[in-house]
Amino acid sequence: MNFYTDKAIRINPDGSFIQGSEKIARSHLQDTKAVVSISAIHRIYASRDSTIQYEFGMFTTQEGGQFRHLLILRKEGESIKRELEIISRYDPAPVSYTHLTL
Repeated sequence: MNFYTDKAIRINPDGSFIQGSEKIARSHLQDTKAVVSISAIHRIYASRDSTIQYEFGMFTTQEGGQFRHLLILRKEGESIKRELEIISRYDPAPVSYTHLTL
């Protein structure tokens, strides 16, 4: 099953991107980082009668890597497919803001 629209774009944590459902599928097959958990934090429709949804979520790899994802999803028939996927690394370390002045 293909989870991406034909012209989908995936932006990787390093800033590189892949365009096209076939290329994205091939990159998943070559990826050695197995995802062990994935969840949606929040999903919302773009508008009341929209076929577009936005999702913010997270996943963890077998190696312990933590990531966040932002998706734009489009309903195609009975399927919901990814049109845009942006992935970033997540560092749970606290951030200090003491150096900022307002």
